[in-house]
Amino acid sequence: MANVAECLGKLVAARAISQAVGDEAMNMFQRSQEQYSKQMGPASSDAAAALQAAKELRERAADKQLAIAHGVKAWRATERRVIEDPRGGMLQINAMNSKDTLLGVPALNELRRKDPHHPIFTGGNVDEIAKQTRNHLYNIFRANGELDKFKAGGPFADGKDLIREVKGVDTGNKAARAVALGWKDMVEQGERLAHQVGRQFETNEHWDTPQGWTSRRAAKFSEDEFLKDTHGWLDSGGLKLIDKETPPSAANLFAPARPGFYATPARTDDILKKARADIAYEGGADSPFSKEMRTFEFQQGEAGAKAWIEMQAKYGTGNEIMSMLDQHIDHMAKEIALHKIWGPNPRAAFEAAIRLAKEKNPIQAPAATRFFHSESAARYTFDALAGNRGSSVGNVGNEFWGRFGAGVRAVLGAATLRNLPVSIIPSDSAMVFVAAHHDGMAPMDIFKHIFWGDMTRQEAAHLQIAAHSYTDFVQNKYRRYEDELNVSGMARAVPNFVVRATGANKWTENIRLGSQLSYFHQLADMADRPFDKLDPAIRDNLLGQYGFTAEDWDKIRNVAPHVAPNGAHYVNLPELNNVDRDLNERLQRMVSERSSYIAHQPDARTRAIAMGGAQPGTIGGEARMAAVQYKQFGLERMSTHLMRVLYEGSGSDRVKRGLAFTLASLGAGVVSLQTAEILAGKNPHNMDDPKFWVRAFVKGGAGGVYSDMLADLIMGDQYGGRSGPAFGFFGGAAGGLAGDIAKSAWSPFRHEIFDQEGNRTSQGPGNEIFSSLRRWSPNTWYTKLAVDRLLWDQLQTLLDPHYRESFRRAEQYASRRGGGGYWWAPGEATPPALQ
Repeated sequence: MANVAECLGKLVAARAISQAVGDEAMNMFQRSQEQYSKQMGPASSDAAAALQAAKELRERAADKQLAIAHGVKAWRATERRVIEDPRGGMLQINAMNSKDTLLGVPALNELRRKDPHHPIFTGGNVDEIAKQTRNHLYNIFRANGELDKFKAGGPFADGKDLIREVKGVDTGNKAARAVALGWKDMVEQGERLAHQVGRQFETNEHWDTPQGWTSRRAAKFSEDEFLKDTHGWLDSGGLKLIDKETPPSAANLFAPARPGFYATPARTDDILKKARADIAYEGGADSPFSKEMRTFEFQQGEAGAKAWIEMQAKYGTGNEIMSMLDQHIDHMAKEIALHKIWGPNPRAAFEAAIRLAKEKNPIQAPAATRFFHSESAARYTFDALAGNRGSSVGNVGNEFWGRFGAGVRAVLGAATLRNLPVSIIPSDSAMVFVAAHHDGMAPMDIFKHIFWGDMTRQEAAHLQIAAHSYTDFVQNKYRRYEDELNVSGMARAVPNFVVRATGANKWTENIRLGSQLSYFHQLADMADRPFDKLDPAIRDNLLGQYGFTAEDWDKIRNVAPHVAPNGAHYVNLPELNNVDRDLNERLQRMVSERSSYIAHQPDARTRAIAMGGAQPGTIGGEARMAAVQYKQFGLERMSTHLMRVLYEGSGSDRVKRGLAFTLASLGAGVVSLQTAEILAGKNPHNMDDPKFWVRAFVKGGAGGVYSDMLADLIMGDQYGGRSGPAFGFFGGAAGGLAGDIAKSAWSPFRHEIFDQEGNRTSQGPGNEIFSSLRRWSPNTWYTKLAVDRLLWDQLQTLLDPHYRESFRRAEQYASRRGGGGYWWAPGEATPPALQ
């Protein structure tokens, strides 16, 4: 060791390497020497460790050179995108974070003609690259479907065997072994991709086994208990403690007994105390649990697996092992995407781009779009993607209240979304025609793929355009930690079941996958046509907006297609990836972004704008999240179809597109409204009423699940006596509940007041309470009417002395101003037609 230290010291003294590089090399040597000494003598272990340290140092130097090269390339692309965008630099910065919904504006035509491969068209964005990367990594992790056995309800749902296999323990569980191999391959691939885009790893940093710590849990147990537990894991050999705060210095670099890379006994308790404080009170970016200051190193073997499982069970993720691994993949994908777009130091590059936009290209976006392309929108989106305040697990003010708020929103949402399929299926179907016509695609082919179901999912998995989500891995419906009930988990389990029971999840999955698969199918069927013979809408509106040229198209169509079992042809994405990875990624990004015009798919920007930097677990954050619940649908429609109507193409194109959007929205709204009336036991609306058509447009166009409340705000509460529409619209589902509670509290006083027509201004406290319970009880669109008539109405007749008056007023509401009355009236045990 002395010879190695002396050699490094001479290199530092001669300024051949920096002191930091010398320190790093010494750390590498000492870590390797400790491992090799277990199998060989001192001299041999020193030699092997020196060779390993030299190898790692050489790899680190190569990584740094790669990072510098990628940083130069990324910043050059950033400069071109920000300075040369004729729409303004700030608009382009937003387009680098999330999808650019103004690619078709005339202002870009000249640039597209001169330089179709300009990074404005081909460079991509963090959000979409992260989605693609996640799909790619997840498909490796799936291990040919073996991962399904680890889902909630599966035979190995707790994930402990998987962790043991990852740590090299033979559990005899073949599924766990297959998935563990998939995990290791995925981590290796993820780290390789990260290195390629300039992501610099600390010497002791790796992505193989994530560590998720929970502030509330660490604070729950005393410091003495934390130290006692950790010492037990250290003594077992399953855990080593890294001392990052005592690096080697020039003074002790030559000393054979200098402090090691791992903590000495004298330093152990101090490091552990700081570690606990950092967990319990979220010490910040210099926390030992950030990528810069990783403290705990879990070893391979049974002892390491046991230490990880027990430590996480008490102080970290609890029983949510599979959920944490899933989130870890998401984190990896975002890290890779951030570095690919912004370079080795994403935050610094982003801030520099903001300054560059203000100085070199301060053009403002059109007034109607400025909301989506402002500096605030860019910052909120970047923070969400980078995992800053309010945007990632762990960044919560108070974990308990954060989970409690999420549970309340989920329960109320299940009640609000009982008719979700009635709203989204007609609306999404209408947008299929609008979006497909714009891109030159065939709507009926899209519908065919939507309703293929299993075939669609099978082909999407083969083409690697689909990945699972966090909701597939909710393991802890009853207990997250063994010593406490998971109340919020149980609360979320009910609405999750209800929303799935409505069929909304099935429709959403099918339309998102089906629309993407249809695009790849139709493009494959056009492979016999050269670029100049393609339909102008496909060539100009679809391919042209993403910088695809005749040369690019030839590469795509010359790849032999993938042939499905039913004989259908699709662009063979895995094979195209072997030919030209950048082209393949651009094609997938194009199809993914265009499919978001068809299905409700809020992107990172609309989510970030809606959240506005809100932090879960705080009063302000929870209020904000309650207020914006489900409003992202409207934001997404505004940022996509309405932007096309306002700004894309010539004046005549905009008029035609606007008329198409209006008519499609009206048609969808009519179907949705009339279906909802019938499902509520009412006769269809009178369509001669002009206000009905206003409601229909709002319902089918931009209102979504809030359309009824929005129409009530515009025209007054005309159709159904809804309580507090302003509370519900501006405060979300929680605001609607608050409005009902307030109305019920004042009901005894209002019941004694009469309006000009001689009617009581309140239907009585009993009716108000029953109405609220009925409104906020989770249900489905196909069971709600029967439950209302056979349960709630019958209970009301027993407990509400004014039930006859309330039923009469409900019928009056249904009949006035365009309503058609009831086909199954309140209070009736069976419909009159069946009596």
